[in-house]
Amino acid sequence: PHIAHSAIRNRGTLGGSVALADPAAEMPAVLLALGGTIHVAGPDGPRDIAADDFFLGLYETALEPGEIVTAISLPAAAPDDRFGFYELARRHGDYAMAGVAVAQTQAGLRIAFFSVSDKPVRAKAAETILSDDIAALDAAAESLSDLQFDGDLNASEATKKHLAGVVLR
Repeated sequence: PHIAHSAIRNRGTLGGSVALADPAAEMPAVLLALGGTIHVAGPDGPRDIAADDFFLGLYETALEPGEIVTAISLPAAAPDDRFGFYELARRHGDYAMAGVAVAQTQAGLRIAFFSVSDKPVRAKAAETILSDDIAALDAAAESLSDLQFDGDLNASEATKKHLAGVVLR
């Protein structure tokens, strides 16, 4: 229910959203937070690309010419795993001004932001801080300074940085 309007949800595909790599789209960040794998096929055969290596920049991915996304794999969730998602948008269904996807699993904590940079980005410093002390949200928000923030038509770089801290908290 957090993704776009119902018409888009009913016509779009997960693979299409991931392949497009829109930095404001929710699914690429969710895939990054979950530590997913993108399976692709092309003229040289199939290959698997970790989400951490797939998103390269503004609408840019690790897909080679002639390759298509054929499947997406996610690690199975364990009973103790926890997940979170939050975004700030002007209206429901609009692209977010800033958003975050969080996964606390057996493999560790992963935090991925969207709509703040030219691609979905992991906040590795914040992951380390919050892994040690979940109450350290202010310190984790301050650690976001190591990320690259890009302004757009909706908000400046400074505003995007501030909003990233808001959605993380």
